[in-house]
Amino acid sequence: MHATLFLPLLAFLAARCARADPYAQRQWTLPDYRTPYYTVYPPLDAGNATRDFVVQQVDELSGLQDYGTTYMQYRDGGGACQVNNISFFVFSDTTTMCMTTGDWVCFTSNSLATNAATNQPQQLADISASPENKCIDFTPFSEYELTENENYWTRFALWAFSDCVTVNDTFAVQFFQVERFYGWTSYFLAGSSMGQYSLDLDNNNLTVTRESQYFFMNTTYTYGSFATLTVNDTAYLYGLDEFYSDRSDLHLARVLLTGITDVSQYEFYNAATEEWESSAPYVTSRREDAAAMQSNIPLSSGSFYFSEYHNQYVFIFFSNYVDNTFRLMTSPTPWGPWNMSDDALYYATPGPNGYNYGAAAHAMYYQTDGEAAGKTVLLHYSYAGEHGTYPRAARLTFA
Repeated sequence: MHATLFLPLLAFLAARCARADPYAQRQWTLPDYRTPYYTVYPPLDAGNATRDFVVQQVDELSGLQDYGTTYMQYRDGGGACQVNNISFFVFSDTTTMCMTTGDWVCFTSNSLATNAATNQPQQLADISASPENKCIDFTPFSEYELTENENYWTRFALWAFSDCVTVNDTFAVQFFQVERFYGWTSYFLAGSSMGQYSLDLDNNNLTVTRESQYFFMNTTYTYGSFATLTVNDTAYLYGLDEFYSDRSDLHLARVLLTGITDVSQYEFYNAATEEWESSAPYVTSRREDAAAMQSNIPLSSGSFYFSEYHNQYVFIFFSNYVDNTFRLMTSPTPWGPWNMSDDALYYATPGPNGYNYGAAAHAMYYQTDGEAAGKTVLLHYSYAGEHGTYPRAARLTFA
């Protein structure tokens, strides 16, 4: 699912191009551009939906790219983030190619691109994957990880699939999956890491920091690396059971925004008892009864948000590793009960290889004074094209 163009070669090249920073911190300058969305304050228990989810209009958009350059970025996954109305995406494995010659320029484990036009959300401004910053990852590796990445046969990868959690006007966090490679294409989920984003409003500088290699180990669920949802002053963090449920169960943690960097302040939902527990479970087998969402389908990726327009919490997702159909579930609360009908919303035309992956949904572009949040949503996904994988988008408007 997560492999980008010519992964064996690029894993080797990435290791050779990585810059050995002594500290796990990096700073980037963002464009002075704001997305005029407003913050929604949803009820914790919304009750019944006020509208059905009927798609009225679909606008096919082009690929999510920086169209002002002569370079093409092929990249996987991607989570969105908004800090002080600056909207940006963090993508996973990213390859930069020269459009005119087709030459390889660089490869990074993840990359940063900001939104450049509200009415054209597919228009990005590349930051970290630009040729000027070639082969420098947006999120820094530790010295230990860099040392391991120098080995031809191994590497660590930091992949973003979930949206960040905005804490205030200058601070946010994002959870990255820490993938451990043994051999060219064999890898497994080792845990999750927290990237902390600090925004300097005077200079539009974004500093990203990783204080440790892991925030959650894979001996529990990697809460937040699958999806996140912020409800007023609380973050809800969804972790996928990858090892025991065939990717079918989602488990849930919550924490006040003020304590999100302190794992001791987290609580963990047990659906069997309908209670929040203070200790993260140590997982040695499937705990289907404790999961906030149990299904019979292997979840690939997806996003949660509250639709003000429908008065429901929404989960939009792909139901297989490789898929083309965006599906929807709804719930009155962040923890359920979820409507498991998984209604089909939109069919994304597959690439030449017959599939897409990496489904994500974003409502922030359309949370304006003239339109209730959730009436229109931006979908994006990884399109497996002829020469590589890149994100494409579609805009859905509900009746």
